[in-house]
Amino acid sequence: MQPIEFILGRSGAGKTNYCYEAVAKELEEEAYGSLIVLVPEQFNLQTQKDLAKKLYPGLLRAEVLSFNTLARSVFQEVGKENIPVIEDLERMIILKKVIEEHKKELVFYKKNINNTGFIESVNRLITMFEQSGLGQAELEEMIGSEAVTSLFQSKLVDLQKIYGYFEEYISTQFLTIEKNMSLLAQSIHKSKTLSQAQIWIDGFYGFTMTQLNIIRELMKKAKKVSITLPMDRVYGLTEKVRTSHPFYESIQMYQRLMGICEGEKLTYKTKFLTPVYEEGLLAPEFIHLEENYLKPYQQPFKEESNAIRLNTYSCRMEEVEAVAKRIVSLVRDEGYRYHDIALIVGDVAEYKSLIQSSFKEYEIPYFLDIKRNIHTNSLVAAIEGVLDVVTGSYSYKSMMAFLRTYMLPISREDIDILENYILAYGIKGKKKWQQ
Repeated sequence: MQPIEFILGRSGAGKTNYCYEAVAKELEEEAYGSLIVLVPEQFNLQTQKDLAKKLYPGLLRAEVLSFNTLARSVFQEVGKENIPVIEDLERMIILKKVIEEHKKELVFYKKNINNTGFIESVNRLITMFEQSGLGQAELEEMIGSEAVTSLFQSKLVDLQKIYGYFEEYISTQFLTIEKNMSLLAQSIHKSKTLSQAQIWIDGFYGFTMTQLNIIRELMKKAKKVSITLPMDRVYGLTEKVRTSHPFYESIQMYQRLMGICEGEKLTYKTKFLTPVYEEGLLAPEFIHLEENYLKPYQQPFKEESNAIRLNTYSCRMEEVEAVAKRIVSLVRDEGYRYHDIALIVGDVAEYKSLIQSSFKEYEIPYFLDIKRNIHTNSLVAAIEGVLDVVTGSYSYKSMMAFLRTYMLPISREDIDILENYILAYGIKGKKKWQQ
């Protein structure tokens, strides 16, 4: 087992490229162990593309995984009880059900359960409890603490009840993603594949409690583990850092990970990378901004800036329209292409409709980088509908759900007429349809 490697550095220091180079070097060796790059879920596809370009003509032994896909891979190898994993939508449906059933037992939140966003907020809070390893015992301890005010205590009592009802309901039927991660941490020691694997964990600035437990087990099991973290310098294990420090969370994680290594008696080393910018590749304004933006005492950029512009607008609609005009100008007058331009916003949901209408008006092709539910795709719905028809013995419900996907060359008017005919004559079952 090789020492645990921590790769630190500021933004643009080359931490990710360092990992890619290490993967490429390992591929040159005649070995059979897996090479795993572990990244956040949202970076999975982009990392695969980047790594595939770097390792042309293909990834070969290298895999790009998130914690969720790592869980699937490990469970396929070591086995796992076939319990469905639920996501946010299913969680909120279950929470709505258990809160409705036990609303008479609630005190503080009794009048809030029908408020808009209440279920979503409770779901987020319970998810944070699970990620932080907070259970009923810890909540009970907090409730009994003398430092807790009576108002906060009454809130905690209701939340403890809701959390308990939720856990009781799903205990034998479902797994949450967080519980699935805990199960992964308990299963890693059984994996033979991971014992010969080399793992690079990249793209994170912090980890939840369950993720830390998984990393602890990977450190003990894998042949080599390397972890990148954004940081301005190397910090000691017990060095104090103010909470306002821009890299506070990353530093805390680095110290916790070092503590895990010390506790498990694992050797570790740290490599700090310094940004090296190629001349002309990055405007000096961006280099200055990266170095000073998060400092409590900023140094002003003394030269005239052509690369960064600050504009203010009276509303979002005016803002998006100005951006659309600027994009058209860049493409038409300055030789840019649409794929050279990116629009970054704080909340895509707030800007989505404005971008769609404005960009359509100015005939700007675009891609909205948002997570889409695959079940809303008409083709997927049609495939599911066919399967439901077959497994549901051609029931009225399954047949109409399939027809209502409108993927068949049948008009809406004809489907409406067919539905009335089915209801009038009570047609259901495969035999009736064949007749």
